[in-house]
Parts: sequence; structure tokens; C-alpha cells
Amino acid sequence: MRLAARLSPAGREVWAAAMAAELDYIGSDGQAFCWALGCAAASGLERLRAGTLLDLRYVRWGVALWTACQAGSALCDASLAASYKFQLVGLTQLLRCEDVRDFANVIPVLDATHLWEVSLGALAGILYSLATLLILKRSRYAIGLFASALIVGGGVWLYELSKPLYFHAFAAGDHVRDALVYAGSALVGWTVWRGAQAARALAP
Repeated sequence: MRLAARLSPAGREVWAAAMAAELDYIGSDGQAFCWALGCAAASGLERLRAGTLLDLRYVRWGVALWTACQAGSALCDASLAASYKFQLVGLTQLLRCEDVRDFANVIPVLDATHLWEVSLGALAGILYSLATLLILKRSRYAIGLFASALIVGGGVWLYELSKPLYFHAFAAGDHVRDALVYAGSALVGWTVWRGAQAARALAP
């Protein structure tokens, strides 16, 4: 119930107090526990609808961490392709990515990868990096960069997925994992968008 009260958005204090008061009329511990979980979920949804979820420091840092991970993944993928095409092995070592020599099984994929795909992948990583900084600063402009990174990175991924060579070079589980990551990024992006809406509403 303390978590429910903490998640409850500003202006809903009476509603949160009413939920907490109901706890006194629940007989069993099991029912009380289920009620408390339901209250916490309801408060979280209310906060998400209000667009103030990013006001919670641990949520904001969690979103920023997710975005930073996407930035690192995009930059590493781009650096692997670039290091192979231009024989710049030090590039992957600089970003602490795996050496291209460990990817001998996907050399045909790297050969078929166009430079514009590598460039767009690097651009997505840069946009994700900038979005991470703006998320931590609670800037209303973070959603623009995040959405741009997601569209660019997702577009490149869908294009590569349409190529039989790329599709068959990796296990089905890898493709499912990538799809889940993009779906998670879309959910994170929606959270950032709601935060941007709230920040814009409070702006003078």
C-alpha cells in the first residue's frame, strides 16, 4: 500500500487514501495482499495516464538505462560491420564490442550489408545516446530523438529481416528476441512520450 501511495499521481491523494482505508475491512492476509497488489497496479496505471511516471527517479533511470543499452547495441552492430568492411578492428575494441573475427559464420551477411545500412545503424545509436541524456534531464524533446532512433533502427532491422541471407544466418530465437526488444522499446517510447506531454503541459 505504501508503493501504491507513492505511485499515485499528484491530485489523487484522496483516492489513494480511500484504497488504503479499505484494507482495514479485509479479513484474510491473502485477500489483503491481492488488494494491495491491485492498488499498486491501479496507481501505476493512473500515473502512466497522467504522464508523470518519469518523475519517479528509479523509473527515469530505468528508462535511461534501457535507452543507453539500445544505443550501445546499435553502435556495436554498426562498428562490427564497419570494422569488417574497412578493416578497422580497433573500432570494435574501442567500443568494447566483440571482435569481428568471432563472427566468421556471418561473413556473408556482412558482405551483403550496404554502407547506408551501417550509417543508419550508427545514426540510431547516436540518437539513442542523445535521447538518454535528455531523458535524465526530463526534457520534453527526448521523445523526438527516441522516436527517431526507434524508427531508424527498426526500419533497418525490418529491411535486413526481409533478406533471406540475413534471416537464415541467425536462429529463430534471435529474431524473436530482437522483436521483443523493439516491442519493449516501443513501450518505453510511449512512456517517454507521456512524460513529454506532461512536461509540455507544465511549461510556461
